[in-house]
Formats: sequence, C-alpha cells, structure tokens
Amino acid sequence: MSEDEPAIDHLLFVYDLIGYYTETGVIEEGELPIIRFEASRVLHNKQMVKYLTWLDSEYAAVGITGPAYAHARKLAERVNHG
Repeated sequence: MSEDEPAIDHLLFVYDLIGYYTETGVIEEGELPIIRFEASRVLHNKQMVKYLTWLDSEYAAVGITGPAYAHARKLAERVNHG
C-alpha cells in the first residue's frame, strides 16, 4: 500500500457516495456543477484510472463482482456530459 492510497480511497469513496446519491435522486443533476471541475479532474486523471483498473483486478482476485467505485465512475461520465 502506498502512502497516498488511504487518501485516494477516501476521495473515491466520497465521489462514489455522491454518484450513488445522484443516481437515487437525493442529489439533483442541477447540483453537480458545484463539483464538476474537481470530480472530472480527479476521476479522469491517468493515474486514478490506472489505480481503478488495478483495483478491479484485486476485486476479481477475491471474488467481488463489478468494478471498484462503480458509482464514482458513473459520476465521472455524468460530470463530463452535464
């Protein structure tokens, strides 16, 4: 585990929650511009994408289905196309 991994995981967890709340309607689409720039920069960062790909392989290795931080990934698409 790198020194930065806990902070990165916390940040991804926060974006995952925001993504989940957006999908369920707790956060409205019109409220996303507040975080649009920051979320886009973080979630589309090459190193972050590489980390998420690595996490996916770790999930698969222990039998967890689906991508890591799936709601955060959906949020990344939302903020890019919103």
